Amino acid sequence: MSDAPAHHVLGPDGRLRGFRNVHAPAGLPSREITPGGSFMLDMLRAQRTKMHAPRMAVDADVLATPPEKMRLTWLGHTAVYAQFPGLNVLLDPMLGERASPFSFIGPKRLMPPAVAPVGFPGVDAVVFSHDHYDHLDAWTTKILIREYDPLFVVPLGMEVLLKSWGASNVVALDWYETTEVAGVTMTCTPARHFSGRGLTNRNRTLWASWYFQTKDIVLYFGGDSAFGTHYAEMAARMPRPDVALLPIGAYEPRSIMAPVHMDPLEAVEAAKILDPGTVLPTHWGTFVLTTEPVDEPPRAFLAAARMAGLADRVKVWKVGESVLVR
Repeated sequence: MSDAPAHHVLGPDGRLRGFRNVHAPAGLPSREITPGGSFMLDMLRAQRTKMHAPRMAVDADVLATPPEKMRLTWLGHTAVYAQFPGLNVLLDPMLGERASPFSFIGPKRLMPPAVAPVGFPGVDAVVFSHDHYDHLDAWTTKILIREYDPLFVVPLGMEVLLKSWGASNVVALDWYETTEVAGVTMTCTPARHFSGRGLTNRNRTLWASWYFQTKDIVLYFGGDSAFGTHYAEMAARMPRPDVALLPIGAYEPRSIMAPVHMDPLEAVEAAKILDPGTVLPTHWGTFVLTTEPVDEPPRAFLAAARMAGLADRVKVWKVGESVLVR
């Protein structure tokens, strides 16, 4: 009997071939469902929208000032510039025009990124949640490699693609493995999602969420995830976050999206389980990936948070806004 982790998929030779989800709640589908033609047509109609998340100009002087504990700046979608004392980290820095392998088709950015890839005062490390095009962008990543030569910290399997793009320093981790960089401990933790950038590499690389711990602060970065038993598992194994970055968008229709993306009610349930001091919602208002109205996720999330008694912990921030955690 193999002693490999349950989320590992092994080949006949016993070698790691890919990954699987193991955190589906009882009674719910554990695997993602391939969208049909009607969904694709509905999504194309939804992409005609002119709406987007609220946006504000980034204060370059603020970004150039090291924080005492932590500063977070929302760049759009799940991209966040996380600044710790002595360490600047980019989370899922997708700053390109389209979340697509093609330049002429696919979900187009609804507004310019808050910061251009060359506009950061420093990038010491880049952390990815998984390899989907709305999270890992070749154009952005290659510029970051050229301009900053950062450390990349990624889930297992993603190191191959990053090295092929010219990354010289890559650390690949499995769930609950850690690395420490300049006093920040980064822990790769579970998510319920999938991976793949083409027709032949489905689930060959791992998907993840992340914890960042210093002597003063704990940050949880949810990346991209459906609701699942991993939230209770992480709450039992990891410290309580001071701040949680939780995905709240791209959830309709539920018949397709439930196994891969939380809806706002489920995101509130995840917040209740993780019990963070502050929740900053992400994964909405930047790309149209599904069929709900662009402005619905934060409204629904706030309404659910009020009903759960968590409204005072939730901050719906603007793209370009910085939140200083003291």
